[in-house]
Amino acid sequence: MFTQVKPYLSLPGFSCVLVNAGIVPPDLNQNFRVAFFNEKKSLNFYVLEKLFLNAEVKLLKPQKETEETFDFIISEIPFSHAFEEERKGLSNSIRNSLKEKGVLFIEYDSKPGSTPKEEFIRFIRLFLKKVESEQVKTDLEVILSRPSYFWARNNETRLYFLEKARRFNDDFVKREITNENYRIFSHDEVHELLKDCMLSFAGRANLEMNDPEIVLFPSHLATLARCGKNNLCKEAVIDFVLDTKQRRDIYAKFPEVDQEKAIESVADKFFLIPRQSPKNLRREVLLPGGHKLSLSEPVYDFFFVNSEEPRRLSEHPLYEKSKKTAWKAFYRVLSTGEFILCVNDDLLEDAKDELPESFELTPPNDEILKVSFENLEDTYLVSNATKGPAVHLNTLEVILLWFASEKGKTKAKEEAVKFLKSREEFIKLGTNIVKAREVKEEDINKTAEKLFKGRKAFNLNRLKIIRER
Repeated sequence: MFTQVKPYLSLPGFSCVLVNAGIVPPDLNQNFRVAFFNEKKSLNFYVLEKLFLNAEVKLLKPQKETEETFDFIISEIPFSHAFEEERKGLSNSIRNSLKEKGVLFIEYDSKPGSTPKEEFIRFIRLFLKKVESEQVKTDLEVILSRPSYFWARNNETRLYFLEKARRFNDDFVKREITNENYRIFSHDEVHELLKDCMLSFAGRANLEMNDPEIVLFPSHLATLARCGKNNLCKEAVIDFVLDTKQRRDIYAKFPEVDQEKAIESVADKFFLIPRQSPKNLRREVLLPGGHKLSLSEPVYDFFFVNSEEPRRLSEHPLYEKSKKTAWKAFYRVLSTGEFILCVNDDLLEDAKDELPESFELTPPNDEILKVSFENLEDTYLVSNATKGPAVHLNTLEVILLWFASEKGKTKAKEEAVKFLKSREEFIKLGTNIVKAREVKEEDINKTAEKLFKGRKAFNLNRLKIIRER
């Protein structure tokens, strides 16, 4: 019987979300033992093994018993689709191999054909004290997974989330989604499109972190999709975004990864670009729990030069001599959140860390911002360099960016003040919900200062989210 349980529900496929869910220690150098309950090593197995260099990562097969004990057991076989033998093996592993204060990561997917939710709840409650058992039942009733779909625009070789499309007004959805340039993908089709992927490293969940004291550990997998099926897309980086409040995980299954080919794939296709002016890049970041990740060793110098040029793995001084050493450095640097993962050279250009006076938003960001402004809600804008959600705007930033694009940057603050004073709705301001008309001018000025100059402006420019008129 163990005393701690965090039955974290997500759609199958992402054990990298463990850190963001508070399940795996955020300190990269910490020693711990983790077991993946699966038939074979997965993409997530390799990611965890590479990022946590001092961890012991083992494979627990359903039909085999072991006397070893672990701090964490990660079931990569979703309970909702596990066979009876697999469930029995998982139950035995939990009872015999999970330490008293260990943590279980188990997935339940509520797609059609899944095991009833009630059976999953009963399974979890078997391992809990009675008091905790009742609380878990309540929690699991509230958290429900739901199917996710992609929609793609083949003439621009991009993949977006249908979740984002649903936020558009009905006319836009009818016009664009039913257009012959678009198509909705089911889970199985996405699996077919991605099954030949070779990449095996983590990126970031929230791609725009402005608070230097809040740096989420990787829970976003960036995957090179080399697709030929129906010519729907040729190359794209697909951003799997974890939203811990709304559970917007994306389902995808991957084959076992050939490490040598994966290294060559990364070196050949991918590179990093700074997320802010190179002179401001941090070589020490704070991870959740107060742990510091320091990249002061010489092996990381290559990535932190004062230049906006792409950082390619193949150009690392140690690449020819020791590919794995350079590859591990690439992992660590990516996990800081100071860089953006890219695949397209021709879309990059040097950028200023200040917004121009007059600018417009690039598609589909113009539609996204318009709908977010009309609904007074926060949003993610899409990068035309990384091909995925890239810059998060809170509600005040949405309002300011809208008026800056419509009236010019100089008039944006004045227009935002007048606009908010005329509204009766409530909006989110930080962690508080306040009436729009009660937002202080001081808050508007502070938000504008951060939005129009600095890290966020740099990304809006460089990621081709805006363009100067």
